[in-house]
Amino acid sequence: LVLIDGVPQNQGKDKLVLWDTIPIDNIERIEVMRGPASSLYGDNAMSGVINIITKKPSGAPHAGASFSYGAYATQNYASYLSGTFNCLGYYLGVSSRLTNGFREHGDYENIQVYGKSDYSINDEHNLKFNFNYTAKTQGTYPWSLSAAQIAQNRRQARPGTENDSTGANKFSLDLTHHWDLGASSNLETVFYYRFQGIGSFYTSGATQNTTKEQIEAENTFGLPVHLKTASEILGMNHSFVIGIDLERNDFGYEEYSAPFQNKSGLPTGNYDVIKNNIGPYLQDEIKILDALKVIFGLRYDWVKFNFDDKRARSNSKDKTMSKVTPNCGIIFTYQKDSELYGSFGQAFRAPTIGQMFTYGSSANTNLLPEEATNYEVGVRHRFNERLKTNLSIYWMKVSNEIWYDNDSRQY
Repeated sequence: LVLIDGVPQNQGKDKLVLWDTIPIDNIERIEVMRGPASSLYGDNAMSGVINIITKKPSGAPHAGASFSYGAYATQNYASYLSGTFNCLGYYLGVSSRLTNGFREHGDYENIQVYGKSDYSINDEHNLKFNFNYTAKTQGTYPWSLSAAQIAQNRRQARPGTENDSTGANKFSLDLTHHWDLGASSNLETVFYYRFQGIGSFYTSGATQNTTKEQIEAENTFGLPVHLKTASEILGMNHSFVIGIDLERNDFGYEEYSAPFQNKSGLPTGNYDVIKNNIGPYLQDEIKILDALKVIFGLRYDWVKFNFDDKRARSNSKDKTMSKVTPNCGIIFTYQKDSELYGSFGQAFRAPTIGQMFTYGSSANTNLLPEEATNYEVGVRHRFNERLKTNLSIYWMKVSNEIWYDNDSRQY
């Protein structure tokens, strides 16, 4: 699972992330959670979570710019403006990357505009707003060449792909309301929206007669809500987190046989997929002693797919699946910044849209979610101010693993 400021970025169709739509110049730091985390984050977090934290508005007004130039006429431009005006903090950046590519006709251009605002309404209420827009174009992909072609010109494009091109647009925004309910409680509500559109002309063979036009559009709406509170029960300190994640993903696809990049005739592929996800969860961290803490968590995920094949209605199908994922752990602090820990957790990963519905004869609507059970023990030890060490041993068992069977040509 990949997050930006806590907002999921994985695509609905294949769970992948378009890394070049994430502006590197806007990254403050990257947090990595290793191991299964579905009890808090649900689907996709089976083997870990990457949370990319973007830069915060600065106090005093501040601006900067950078430029670089390299091989294949590769150019990078970036500029930003940041500051605070009364109760409003702001950060606005623009960046661009251009290159001719190491293959002929492999030119690439990426322009990004991004920003963040932070508004303190009063001591209890705070609003944060993020947005990111990316527009990129790309020529032919660097397909493999034969030894003879490499000897002739190692920079040439594969014959027949000279006019291939891909264009993509991504727009995302999120609005976060943070409400302090007292000295030990807060409620956070996030609304996020993400649009991603891709249009490509792809040559599957050696001539333009095998070129296809593929059009994708994906809209994602999300509403995570969580409450954090701390209290003392039976003489022990409890830190509760309770919340729910709501997400809807709409994915539409059209494909045309399009020699010479000219859409003609009826589509050879035309379908819509709607994925709805509801995930309530809770976690309690109990401080039994000053040096001993235990953690318990539980989450329930309900996922429903609605596949509508507009060319062959008989292929249309609904699919529903659910999963309960618990976790528990114990942490013993034996000296400052040093602790022993152990944990048990379960996680899951739903099949992708393609694996179930859209990879032609390879698809399999009977697939079950992948499941993982993980055990881990470890130590984090601080020798002195300059030297620390971490050591962990874990064992993860995965069941219902989804793989492509080359003999049956199916997932």
